[in-house]
Amino acid sequence: MKRLTVSLRDEHVERLEELVDQEGGPESKSEAVRYLIDEAERVESLEHDLEVAEARIEDLRRQMVERENIEEEVTALARRVEDQEATLAAPFFVRWYRYFRGDRGDSE
Repeated sequence: MKRLTVSLRDEHVERLEELVDQEGGPESKSEAVRYLIDEAERVESLEHDLEVAEARIEDLRRQMVERENIEEEVTALARRVEDQEATLAAPFFVRWYRYFRGDRGDSE
């Protein structure tokens, strides 16, 4: 390991001493600094993972809205087909009357 000299504010030194005094914590101030650096890297990694997860959630929400729109269109199309089939299933004279009345069965 390389040696490094660092100047710290009093409250940082006190915090390092608190970490060293903790049961199961770092055994020296140097080890406490290494521990804090490792924790900072871990936090950065977790923040990145969170950003990725949030982006995925937003993508899934967008897909859900798109799927709901498609489902609505499919339902509307199914209703149109059912209506058209019901019109075509009418007795011959009813269809004949509708034809000459101008209702060709086009729903548009």
